[in-house]
Amino acid sequence: MQNKERIIMDKSQKVNAILEIAKAFYNRGAYIQYDQRSLDRIVQLTPRATKYMPPEAATRQNTVFLDCSTLMNSIYYQTFGEELTADLTWHMIDYVKPRVMYYEFSHTESAKELDEIETKIRKLLEPGDIITYSRIIGSGHTVMYIGDNKFIHCTPN
Repeated sequence: MQNKERIIMDKSQKVNAILEIAKAFYNRGAYIQYDQRSLDRIVQLTPRATKYMPPEAATRQNTVFLDCSTLMNSIYYQTFGEELTADLTWHMIDYVKPRVMYYEFSHTESAKELDEIETKIRKLLEPGDIITYSRIIGSGHTVMYIGDNKFIHCTPN
């Protein structure tokens, strides 16, 4: 698949475009199902054929199964016309370029240190930035920042 022509937007345009695509996925309703395990099955068994799908690919005849990484890849491609260089799971973060910030928690940080880290991260965030992290339960998760301290993501909850 070839990249679309690079799309240049200001912050407001980015937020509106991201939300438009995210809502289009959401509005497909039951035709899109969350599937956390789809990433593991696809990466291990087959190429990622639906990584950049548009929301309208989810139809009554074609239920689409998304995990958080697939949703972020699809939204990013549909919004900005660019393919991401890697799947966006916490254990593949070293393959994603450019990386604006990386922080690995030691879980010994004080409350003050955690506040400082959060402040630093929030100052760096721009609409369309993708955050990938490991959760305490052992799996990773990927979200997209849309501005005003809000994020979009794919989750069963």
